[in-house]
Amino acid sequence: MLRECPLWQRIFMMRQLKLPRDFSLGDVVEIILESKANWKAFSAFVEEAMRDKEEEERKRERAVTSSPSDGDDETK
Repeated sequence: MLRECPLWQRIFMMRQLKLPRDFSLGDVVEIILESKANWKAFSAFVEEAMRDKEEEERKRERAVTSSPSDGDDETK
């Protein structure tokens, strides 16, 4: 799932953490546990991704609540 998240700047993260091209969750865990700097870099990516996802969700919710009626009144 980490590899597929479109919000992640995957190439930058791979370079920052020196992850292999087709990294697994095990690779990520191993690398972030190697040093505090790696943990901080990974944590920053996760925080940013979660903020972006939450903002996108809020935008979708606002769009739904502000969109006009589906035309239910016309079907009577």
